[in-house]
Amino acid sequence: MAFALRAVHAIAAAPAFRATARVARRAALVQTRAMADEAAEDGPSPVELVDVRVGKVLKAYKHPEADKLYIEEIDVGEEEPRQICSGLVPFMSAEVRTASTHRPGIPPTIARRVAKALNPENNRRERFFAEPKHKPTDPDPPPLTQDIEGQNVIVLANLKSRNLAGVPSHGMILCASDESHENVELLVCPEGAVPGERVKFGAWESEQSAPHSENQMKKKKTWEKVAPDLKTTADCVAAYKGAEMVTSAGPVKCKSLANALIG
Repeated sequence: MAFALRAVHAIAAAPAFRATARVARRAALVQTRAMADEAAEDGPSPVELVDVRVGKVLKAYKHPEADKLYIEEIDVGEEEPRQICSGLVPFMSAEVRTASTHRPGIPPTIARRVAKALNPENNRRERFFAEPKHKPTDPDPPPLTQDIEGQNVIVLANLKSRNLAGVPSHGMILCASDESHENVELLVCPEGAVPGERVKFGAWESEQSAPHSENQMKKKKTWEKVAPDLKTTADCVAAYKGAEMVTSAGPVKCKSLANALIG
């Protein structure tokens, strides 16, 4: 009889035991996750996990299928130039622009006729003297310089590659912009910065953690954690939470946008 009662009690207690065990396992799992999160917080700052490099723009031209995109070929210290697409057409020019119909010492009206006569598709033949008989009254136009080509820019190099209007883009050029995104300026490195060198925040002599891979960047949303705290200072220097973005040649700046967003 006593044996039977003990058996009944054991059967009745089994579900409660299993429930207690499940609760214990859940508590252990929660504690493990909390410890992992705490370890992650004690690890490197997210800004150390983005691979931000100096890049020299070798060539830039308009995307054939997208009106607002440039395609840039950028030296970031790799064997081949890196191809990146940027939506910068509304804000700056890619190449040196020249007034092809204007020639020094020739009035613009005559210069346009010269250009028309020299057009191979034009069958008319016209002759012009090398210099006009009267002095030009219109001043020469101001020199126009390139905005992107030849610049030492800042490249986010471990961003997940993607196709933009059918063209592969491997990274992003970082720029400063106002809140309305009506004014956009390149972040530019000082002369002497070496293409391919990794940018740091704070002091150039500081240690830096290894960057995330492209897959880690996407999975852990590393860039999304960093971007909100990237801004320019009152002196137009790029910074993360007040720590200046620096190269071996000095800090990175934009032309004129102070306290601006970076992206």
